[in-house]
Amino acid sequence: MDASRPTAADNPNTLVDSSNATFGWICDSLGCVIVPEPNTPPIPPCEVGQVGGYGFMVGRFVTILGSCDNASFGNWQRPVACVVDNDCPQLYQFSDAYRFECRQGLCQNADRVRFALDVVIEEDAFRLCYGPFARQDTLAFGTTTGESVTAWVNSACRDGLAGRCTLPLPGQCLNP
Repeated sequence: MDASRPTAADNPNTLVDSSNATFGWICDSLGCVIVPEPNTPPIPPCEVGQVGGYGFMVGRFVTILGSCDNASFGNWQRPVACVVDNDCPQLYQFSDAYRFECRQGLCQNADRVRFALDVVIEEDAFRLCYGPFARQDTLAFGTTTGESVTAWVNSACRDGLAGRCTLPLPGQCLNP
């Protein structure tokens, strides 16, 4: 076993996202999964016949997402929040291990070469701008909150999904 690779013991038992929602975080020798806790918000409303649930994705941030049939939308995604490094998940179930550290109250990738501190791309800007809002306030499209988030991201991010956004992000967006 690679001593530099994280393990189950390097992980918290609970994750809190930027909207202050809590999720169970269960890790074993194969990896980690999100499980509901009594205070976990309800899964997103899905179309008839679709299966809803929560999952996560990794990149610059660890993001908790709500999905229907494994399809997620930006307005359902929230970055994992933290107070100290130990609040952040450490992922080892993929071919590459992902280490996260607590910066600016968010679990951010410790690989500062791949994820430079001064760079936020548009898809992350949406997560950061939806971040402070409870999911029930952003699930429907066309809400005042959703329109504000889109305006904030559009004003800061003019180069598309992979382009750099101007920091600090405007409005009520979280800033890394």
